[in-house]
Amino acid sequence: MKGILFVFDVLPELLDQIPTDTPIDTIGGDGAYDTKQCHAAIAARDAQPSIPPREGAMPWPESTSGATWRNEAIDAIAQRSRREWKTSSGYHLRSLVETLMYRLKTLTGNCLWARKVGSQATEVAIRVGVLNRMRGRQSDAQDEERTSWIACASLPTDGAISSLLTPP
Repeated sequence: MKGILFVFDVLPELLDQIPTDTPIDTIGGDGAYDTKQCHAAIAARDAQPSIPPREGAMPWPESTSGATWRNEAIDAIAQRSRREWKTSSGYHLRSLVETLMYRLKTLTGNCLWARKVGSQATEVAIRVGVLNRMRGRQSDAQDEERTSWIACASLPTDGAISSLLTPP
C-alpha cells in the first residue's frame, strides 16, 4: 500500500539509528511488532524481544530468525496464561513506560521546541529531570529500568542539566 507506513516497517530503521556497539538488552512492543521482519531485526542486534505473540499464533520454523524466543513464548502462554507470561517475561514493564511517557507529555507538552537533534536530547533530559523533581523521590532500580526502556538514561548531560536530572 503506497503512502502507508506500518509499525513493522519502522522498527529496523529505529534500530539502525542506535550505534551497533551500543548493547540493547530488550526491545519491547505490542502485538503489532509480532512479525518476522521485527523479530529478525531484534535478533540481528542480539536483543531479547518482549513482544506478545498474536492471538492464535502458530510456531515458526526454527530456521526463522527470532523463532526460538517467539516459539517459547507461545508455549509458555499455552501452558499457563497470557497474563502470567506478561508478568514472567517482563512485558508488563511496557505499560509502566507508557504511563511514564503519558505523565511526561501531560506535564511538559507533546512536542519539542528545539530544532537540532542535540538540543532536542537536552530538552528531553531537562523534562525528565523536572518530572523526577516533581515526583520528589529518589530513583530506584525499577525507575532506572523504566528509564532505560525509553533511552533517557543515555542522553548527554552537563552542568545545570545534570543537576536537574538528579532527584532531590
